[in-house]
Amino acid sequence: LSTIFVDANEVLEKCQTANLQPSSLYDPRHGIIFEHLLSLYARNLSTEINVLAEELKAAKVLDQVGGYAFLSQVSRRVPTTAESAYHIDKVRTYALLRSIIRSRTGSVEACYEFSGDIDQFVSEFSARESAVTLNGFVQDEEPVQSVAKSFLFVLGKPKLARSGIQGEVSW
Repeated sequence: LSTIFVDANEVLEKCQTANLQPSSLYDPRHGIIFEHLLSLYARNLSTEINVLAEELKAAKVLDQVGGYAFLSQVSRRVPTTAESAYHIDKVRTYALLRSIIRSRTGSVEACYEFSGDIDQFVSEFSARESAVTLNGFVQDEEPVQSVAKSFLFVLGKPKLARSGIQGEVSW
């Protein structure tokens, strides 16, 4: 965030190229600040700290982000804009990883709660998993189907063992 105060045009352009969103930032306060910086930038207004503070105050979120003190703290960290690409890449990387973790956690939970038609489940599972994108490219669905069936196979083993059935599950 602090590099935006040094050169908003260059850094926000890089952020947009990397498809960073306010939700990409881990700290919700940073997301709110970033959202308002993007808004100022889109309206061709200054992104200076005092203008940002007034924007946040008008939106009634200045206190939510920590007030003037927090804005001052963020703006005092002044790395060069040369470092912005590194930081943008880190934010993008961790945002994508958090997205994958949320998606995969939901997938595991769905497998534990599975009941019904396996082919329909795998199809829905594949659609859900394909929603996680990396740099705009949808992941291949075939490995996802294998993962879904593997989850269900592992979940099914204890049930088979308890029922006294032996052998392997095949799809």
